[in-house]
Amino acid sequence: MIGKFLLCFTLLVLPSLAEEKAGKLSYASLRKSGVVSGFGIRHGDPLGLKGRIPAIDHPIYVESKKGLYPEDLLCIGMQVEGEWRFSPLETLNSHEVINHQGKGALCFCPLAGLSIALDGDMIVSGLLRYDTFLLVANKTDELIVPFLQRTYRHNRAVRMRDIHMLEFSGIAEHFPGARILDPEAHSRTQPYGAYPTDSNPGIGHPRPGLKWHYSRRQYGHHPKEFVLIAGRKGKIEKAYPLAELKKSVPKEGGSFGDEIDGEPVTVHFSPISRWGRVTNIKGASLNVGYAYIFAFVQNLPNLPVYRKAGADPKQKTAFEPAR
Repeated sequence: MIGKFLLCFTLLVLPSLAEEKAGKLSYASLRKSGVVSGFGIRHGDPLGLKGRIPAIDHPIYVESKKGLYPEDLLCIGMQVEGEWRFSPLETLNSHEVINHQGKGALCFCPLAGLSIALDGDMIVSGLLRYDTFLLVANKTDELIVPFLQRTYRHNRAVRMRDIHMLEFSGIAEHFPGARILDPEAHSRTQPYGAYPTDSNPGIGHPRPGLKWHYSRRQYGHHPKEFVLIAGRKGKIEKAYPLAELKKSVPKEGGSFGDEIDGEPVTVHFSPISRWGRVTNIKGASLNVGYAYIFAFVQNLPNLPVYRKAGADPKQKTAFEPAR
C-alpha cells in the first residue's frame, strides 16, 4: 500500500515531456511541482546556483571525547568504511552537506530539520520543495527530491542509508570509537536564529511555499518537534516523534514493540541522550532520517506517524546499545 502511494505521489514531480526532451529544467515547470528557488529567483537556469551553500568536501574528524562540544548538542552520524562519523547540527546549518570523497554524504536541511545520509557526494541545489531542500548528485548531476526518494528528471529511486541522531554526551557510550568533526577545523554557527524553536514552519514562500497549514491540534506536537524516520530497505515508511518515544519508555530508557506496514519492529529510546532507534526482528537498524514533524507531514501526509496508545505491560526496560 505504501509502495503504491509513493509511486503515484512521485508522478506529481515529473517534468513536462517537452522539458524532458530538451534536457532542461525551467522554473515554470518546477513551480507546477511545488519547487521554487530558495533565493527567490524565477528566471534562468534553476541549477545555476547549485553549490552556493558550500558543502564540506574534506571533513576533518577527531576522536569523540568529553569537552569537545556541549553535552546536549545534537549530532548526526553515518558509517563511512565501517567507522561512525558524527557532525553537530550547528555545523551543518552553514554547510548542509558533508561529503566523504564518494563514500557517502551526510545532509541536513535547516528549514525542514531533515537529516539523511546518501550514497555518493551531494551538492545543495538552491531549490526547495515545500521548504525542503533538493540535492544534486555530484557524479551524475541529477536533481534529487529527498522526501520522495526519487530523482526529479528520470524518477529513479534513491535509497537512504542508516543514520543516527543523539546528543554529543551519548556518542562515546553508544558508538564506541566514533569520530566527530574537529571543532578547530569546522566552526559552528546558527544563521537561522530562533527558527529551530519558534512556531513558524518553513520560510513562508507565498507561491507555492508550504502545501498547507500545519495543524498542531491534529498532530499534537510543536511544528519543530523532531521525528525519527524509519523504514525497510532504506525507504521512508513511518515517523516517530521523539516526544512520543519519551512518553513510551521508562525515564531511564527502554524499548517497545511496534509495526511498520504489518511487519513487527522494536523501537528503542534513551531520553538521557535523545537517541531513538528502530530495529527489525534481526536487530538491524531501520533509521533512515530525521525531520521536523511539519516537514514530514507536508511532504508525506499519508504515511503513519506513531502515537503512544497506552502502557504496554510487556514493555522492556533495558536500553540496548547500537550494534
